[in-house]
Amino acid sequence: MRSERYRARFMHEGRRYSAPYTFGTKGEANEFLASERTAIINGTWMDFEMRERFERAQLEAEERMMETFFSYASRWIETRTNAQGKKLSQGVKDDYFRYIKSDRLSYWADYALCAITVADVREWYSDTIQDGKLTSMARSYSMMKSVMETAVEDGIIPTNPCKVRGGGNTKTGKRLIPQPMPSLKRTLVHCRVSTFVWLLLLLPAHFDSVKSLRYEPPMSMFILIAADL
Repeated sequence: MRSERYRARFMHEGRRYSAPYTFGTKGEANEFLASERTAIINGTWMDFEMRERFERAQLEAEERMMETFFSYASRWIETRTNAQGKKLSQGVKDDYFRYIKSDRLSYWADYALCAITVADVREWYSDTIQDGKLTSMARSYSMMKSVMETAVEDGIIPTNPCKVRGGGNTKTGKRLIPQPMPSLKRTLVHCRVSTFVWLLLLLPAHFDSVKSLRYEPPMSMFILIAADL
């Protein structure tokens, strides 16, 4: 070659292959040919096109492993489907985003997925749960566990680091003491089904008062009952 660069070529299984790049010296070209010959003998040789795809896949896998928890969790929310295989409603997505931006899960925001260990999660759980908000902690932990489980399914991490026993348990251990209905003057009901049906179930003895209340269409709302009980 007039440019004083060398090209390496070799035969394999009746086909001629050329190196995808040239070499500055003849020795470098020979070293390349020797490495290709060794790969052929060992049975690990791949043609250059397949090799490029493999290297690209490896690079993408490494990039996915280095993706932060917040970035992956955000994509998890956007691509998540419900039991019917449908995309999550915007309301549910907003709730999930509030969780990953909360004081609890924001701790992991800049952590690479592959950097989160079982010991890290256990220590975080132990430190965070000391505020006594067990239900909030259980929900945050459960969401993180679901996100990391999907990362396992996607082949990004080998195992789920969320292994805290009972971490998703929402039971607080507190006993609820029911209040007698006649003592209630105002009842705040938060429901996700028909408000009218809920009120009839809660206040069967006050059908006329319930019937007189106005019902607004949104299916998830706060209704303030101002009836005298």
